[in-house]
Amino acid sequence: MPESRSSNRLIWLGTAVWLTGAAVLGWYAHRYDWSPGVVILAACGWCAVAAGLARQSVRGLFGPVFHYEVVRLGRRKSTFIFRLIYILGLMALLGLRYLTWLEDQGYFRASSRDVIDSQRLSEFATEFFLIFSGVQVVVVALLTPVYVAGSIADEKERKTLEFLLATDLRGHEIVFGKMAARVLTLLMYVLAGLPIIGFLQLFGGIDPDLLLVSTAASVITILGFSAVSIFCSVNLQKPRDAIVISYILLILYLALSLAVVGYCAYLSRSTGPGTIWLGLDLKPIADGLYEGMQWVTGGNLLFHIVFILEGSFRTGLTSGILTAALVKYAAFWGATSFVLLLYAVKRLRPIALEQRDNAPRKLSKRTARLRPEVGTDAMLWKEVFIEGRGRTGCLGAFVSIAIVMLVFIAPVILIITHFGQYIPILSDLFDLRFDGLDYSQRFNDFRKAIGLWVRIATGVMSALAFLAAAVRGAGAVSGERDKDTWISLISTPLSAWEMLRGKWFGCLYSLRKMYFALLLVWAFGLFVGSVQPIMIVAAVIHLFVYISAFCWIGILCSISARNTLIASVRALFVSFMVGGGFWAVIGICCCLPLAPLLRGPDDLSVASDYLSQFLLGLTAPFVMGWLPLREFTERGTVPFSPREGVLAPFIPFVGLMIWVLFTWLLGRSALLSYQAISNRNESAKIPKREPKR
Repeated sequence: MPESRSSNRLIWLGTAVWLTGAAVLGWYAHRYDWSPGVVILAACGWCAVAAGLARQSVRGLFGPVFHYEVVRLGRRKSTFIFRLIYILGLMALLGLRYLTWLEDQGYFRASSRDVIDSQRLSEFATEFFLIFSGVQVVVVALLTPVYVAGSIADEKERKTLEFLLATDLRGHEIVFGKMAARVLTLLMYVLAGLPIIGFLQLFGGIDPDLLLVSTAASVITILGFSAVSIFCSVNLQKPRDAIVISYILLILYLALSLAVVGYCAYLSRSTGPGTIWLGLDLKPIADGLYEGMQWVTGGNLLFHIVFILEGSFRTGLTSGILTAALVKYAAFWGATSFVLLLYAVKRLRPIALEQRDNAPRKLSKRTARLRPEVGTDAMLWKEVFIEGRGRTGCLGAFVSIAIVMLVFIAPVILIITHFGQYIPILSDLFDLRFDGLDYSQRFNDFRKAIGLWVRIATGVMSALAFLAAAVRGAGAVSGERDKDTWISLISTPLSAWEMLRGKWFGCLYSLRKMYFALLLVWAFGLFVGSVQPIMIVAAVIHLFVYISAFCWIGILCSISARNTLIASVRALFVSFMVGGGFWAVIGICCCLPLAPLLRGPDDLSVASDYLSQFLLGLTAPFVMGWLPLREFTERGTVPFSPREGVLAPFIPFVGLMIWVLFTWLLGRSALLSYQAISNRNESAKIPKREPKR
């Protein structure tokens, strides 16, 4: 025991020394204006020297779990399939973009005899490299929670984490071993883009600083997002919850950091009302906050893109701008990863034991009294009153409160800005002044703003509900296998439809908090007069059909997968594609190759407009955001207004009929698949035995 404690102290001391050296390196780079290439090479050299001097500690940091996970993940067919799809997609994107660019240059015209010079080829290489870098960062950002967030939560659900904790493995060996194996798998996607970089050399090459910064940003994104994902995996019991909470936490950080830094920038540059609060001038405070918030938003890649574009417009794209963005990005995610990983290592064993010990205590007498009787539908009772209660703990409660605050902060701000002048306390607090508008004009503007808020909130919350329904359904059947209750379930006299019906209704019931939040949004819109009542009825019908379809998607993935983690990944991927990801596929495979044709004849342009409207009618989040209409005018019903075509107003309802058919096909496929795996034939009649005399 003393040796293990001393080795742990040496490991953490070495990590602290390494981080201190990295911080000093970043300070020197920021102070002496190093180029991005020098910063990255110096950082790589520092990592190599530190790893060489402390190679024994680095080897003990991961332990045998790392070797096992690397071999297990490396032998999966899905790893090679996803990587191959990624490479082929990038190659197709390069080829299609190159053909479109040649057409723009007039290369395919019979009268054109000009040779494309090297300068334009180099500009094309730089343009496509920026597209490639954006695609690469988005892909690794989307895949990291899927790969990492379920690593430890999956062990909890399969009840194998207790065996790991019973060995002599230390906490950092389990956490770092699982995380490092998945990070190594994700880094293969970054290396898979090297052939694309090689092709770009044929067009004149790209700036080495851009290449190094793009690669470093991808690697830092993988490491930072992996730390957030492993943090959620340690705190939550189910992999599906860990994956969803990881995505939501990252999205909340991106949204909140951009909103706060944007508001600070507005206050620092504003000279009108709203800069006084409680008699204090907020401008000097906002100036200091803006400088500090630039480090807090250092992990927001969108902020750095805006920062780089703003700097390039003013002084041109210089190495100092790239270096400052890279140092802030690395500093934020380095510090955040250190804190989150330290918490995950220290709290892995206590949290796992607490979650295991709390399971039997939940069946108290008070809980039993609150539950109704089982009745005749045992599966429905189980899915609603047992499985339907979320157990995400404080982390899930924090995420839920943050989402509610983000959604409902907008009407509060609108009320203050439109009617705060009539309330003395608010007008004194925020220094609000009258703008000359009478009450009716002010209320009309407020009603329009609330209508826009209702539509945006409905679309965003509906999209979250769709993903939550798919992920909840992904554990409906595979969760029975993980908990070793599958044999007991299929041994009951329940039919396949009775089981699936209960699981489907349990998925619907688990989203009751989201339904309540949507009802509050719609009720406020109806109270103000920003929404037509008939459109709320239409929105409810559409929501029921869409969520039913996503529930069946998750259940179908759960039936075909061997565990909940794989089912959740499949359900998320299919949900992304069905909920709007098909736009990317159609854009890459159809729009780019056919772009020269669509610009020509009017018939093809009209056909493309109708096709885009039809696809919008099939995009569930967009339709949900469009439905809460304020007025049935041509402007209010865009893009399905009558001026776009006679059939345009009926496109959302045609899309609803297609979704109804799609939902029925999913349910039918799920029923047939479930009958096959549960060895149930509903049409077969079991002969009754004659009683013995």
